[in-house]
Amino acid sequence: ITLRSRHFALLDTQRRTIGYVGIYDDLTALANTARKAKDMENWLQDVIRSSSDWVWSTDRNFNLVFVSSRISEVLEVPTQSLTGRYFLSLGSFDHDDPISTATRADMDKYAPFRNRVFLMTDHAGNIHRISLSGVPVFDDQNGAFKGYRGTGTDVTAKFKAESATRQANQRLEKTLEALNKRNDELRIALERAKVAKSAKGDFLAMMS
Repeated sequence: ITLRSRHFALLDTQRRTIGYVGIYDDLTALANTARKAKDMENWLQDVIRSSSDWVWSTDRNFNLVFVSSRISEVLEVPTQSLTGRYFLSLGSFDHDDPISTATRADMDKYAPFRNRVFLMTDHAGNIHRISLSGVPVFDDQNGAFKGYRGTGTDVTAKFKAESATRQANQRLEKTLEALNKRNDELRIALERAKVAKSAKGDFLAMMS
């Protein structure tokens, strides 16, 4: 049982305290609701941590109204300092990817987007590649646009690994190309040697 108490002093005609009276409010139901809400919040945070690096939400002007704590690990700034900031001030969409570049126009049209590459730079100057997804939010009553909600996942390590694999494959392809070219040269030289040997044999036979 959770109770909230308020106490008042009882005074006599001489303004002397002769006792106290208390009023108690039963807040058990309210406390249980608060605990359930906290449990739900913790559950949602666990889901967020297991499915993506961070979640975010903006108002209709694309200013951040909520961002989860994991983004602090990327930007190395307190999460609280991001509230109210213009969302695109955190970084920019990858200009080398036409689909990602079109995301700003999609947001102006209140269109959902998924797995767009968003580039963010930390204090050390390191660029982080974020796979960003978002959906528009509309008012249930009048259908007015209220903002965006979405998730972001840091895919920098994956991108570097894939880039290193591509570079290794390119080096391997160049090596194989050089080996094939060398084999062709050796094959031609061998054919020429056979022709020269045959010609020498024909010459010696004719001289004899």
